[in-house]
Parts: sequence; structure tokens; C-alpha cells
Amino acid sequence: MRYKYHTRTRDAHGRFEVIHGEAGTDSRSAEWMTWKKVLERCEYPGTKNYADYGGRGIRVCPEWINGVDGLSGFELFLLEVGRRPTPQHQIDRIDNSRGYEPGNVKWSTRYEQTRNKRNNQWVMVADKMMIVTDALAHIPNGKIHFSKAKKRYNLGIQEAYELVLRRYEERTRRGIKWTTVR
Repeated sequence: MRYKYHTRTRDAHGRFEVIHGEAGTDSRSAEWMTWKKVLERCEYPGTKNYADYGGRGIRVCPEWINGVDGLSGFELFLLEVGRRPTPQHQIDRIDNSRGYEPGNVKWSTRYEQTRNKRNNQWVMVADKMMIVTDALAHIPNGKIHFSKAKKRYNLGIQEAYELVLRRYEERTRRGIKWTTVR
């Protein structure tokens, strides 16, 4: 399979013509660089992050690689995701078990992306699933207390969260300051 992410092609007379103009050597757009990095990490085994993407079966849809109906793969990618809203946005897959394909990608901030990772730990809080980090956000040093409780008492994620929450509420009720970590 040939991957087309070049910016020029030859016309019928052998002269170069620009396909989309996003990848010139002087002004590569952020969107083009993002698309190129997505292709590399999913489709090229020799690249640094291939094991975490292509090695796990995460692929780029064929249309975004080869193009369709006279549009390049990049142009189709750009039509789907649009321009990056701000320099702080990065490409993000909505469902991490699926590949880079229409309907499964969006621009997200770093904060949003950290909430969409496969190694996040989840707990049940008031009949709602939450990431541990978010559930502990209102407790001073909550993450440290959580980690220590998990290790010290050999507890699961939910049990450690409930222990930290119970102790925090108990000490707050008794007027004891909750800052020290033993």
C-alpha cells in the first residue's frame, strides 16, 4: 500500500502541481503535521510510538491514507475534523479502542485528553462513574492519601477511594486539619 502525504504531483506535462498547499517546507500547517504524525504512529512499524498505536491494531481509515475522488487523504481528514481551534488542541480519538476514522476523532485540550486514556482508574461516586483524580479533587492531597491507602492496606481502587473519603469526612467533621500524609 502506498501512502500519499506528499504535497505535489506531476501534471500531464510532467510539471509539479500543488495538491493542497498545507505541507510546504516553509509553512507546514498544524493540521497537516497532526495528520502526518497520526499516519506514522499507526501505519509505520519503524516509528517511535508504533507499539502503542499500530502495534495495538489502531489504524487510519483507508480514505485518510490514500484519498478518494480526487481529494488527498489529508484533505478528507481536514474536512472531517476541521481546523484546530487553538494551539492548545490536539487530535483525540473518542473511543480509544477504535482507529482514526470519521466520527471517532475530535480536537481536544490536554485536560480533556487526560480524561480519555485507557489507564484511567474509575470509581463510583453517588451512582456515577468518575475518574479517581476528579473524585479526589476536593480533598487536599487526595491523590497521595489514595495511593498510600491502596498500598498500605492492599485495597482495590473503589475501596481505597471510600477509605480516603470516609477519613477525610470524619476528620473534617471533628475539626482536624487534613494536610499531613503519613
